[in-house]
Amino acid sequence: MDSPLHLAVIGAWECAIAGVAVTYLSGPITTGPRLLERLRAGESLDERTVIDENSRDMRVIAERLRGRGGIVVEPGSLSVVGWSQQDYLALWEAFIGRFATEVVFMPGWEFSAGCAREFACAMECELPTRALVGSPIGLEEGWASLAAALEELEPYQKHPAIPRVLSAIDEAIKRLAKVRTLVARTREQLDG
Repeated sequence: MDSPLHLAVIGAWECAIAGVAVTYLSGPITTGPRLLERLRAGESLDERTVIDENSRDMRVIAERLRGRGGIVVEPGSLSVVGWSQQDYLALWEAFIGRFATEVVFMPGWEFSAGCAREFACAMECELPTRALVGSPIGLEEGWASLAAALEELEPYQKHPAIPRVLSAIDEAIKRLAKVRTLVARTREQLDG
């Protein structure tokens, strides 16, 4: 994540929002429920349409949240020519770790490679996480949601996008296992 462009973007954010409360809105962009629904229905998939529709929904929800006051950052509006999904994921995890004071998850987040990683990052950073409706999403609830998504996505692994999502969810669960272990050790030390 040390590319000059990544560092420039992080530097610009540092100038604008360092020390300010920032909500990060995490939602599916390349996959998520919209892709899963189309796979279940046997529809042909235009991945660009899924991305455009997901990004539009994210921008609308971010505007609604901004209307309540405060800074809301969403990844659906950023488009950098030549970037891979890994470039975006690295940037947004760095953003969460450095600037976010809470992470809000859109419905169906557990079916998204990026959201799975963002949830794991938020847990590692001990940030408050909540669903769009306002209810908290704790470590165990997030873990269970991701595990259920793995099972639900498994039958569709022949679609080109699904193996990447399955791998990201599996990696997020491994990261959450480390968080779970640290939490348990801390509790033992406090109780002991």
